[in-house]
Amino acid sequence: MSAEDDARQEDEMTHALRSTAPRAEGEGAAGGGTSRGPGVLSSAALLQDRAEVLIEHRGETYRLRQTRQGKLILTK
Repeated sequence: MSAEDDARQEDEMTHALRSTAPRAEGEGAAGGGTSRGPGVLSSAALLQDRAEVLIEHRGETYRLRQTRQGKLILTK
């Protein structure tokens, strides 16, 4: 995957996260508020027709993969 593909994928995920995350009362589009509930992100938005993706979280890399049966598995 090229650097351009990586950047595009990151932009798509960021957009998906921003558009599906609930907003706290009074929080505008610019953000700055604290969300009280969980954000909802579809697995399709994360996986984007892939069997697995790597997720970086606090300096650690996790693997999210979809099984043949359609179940999701997250491993460190």
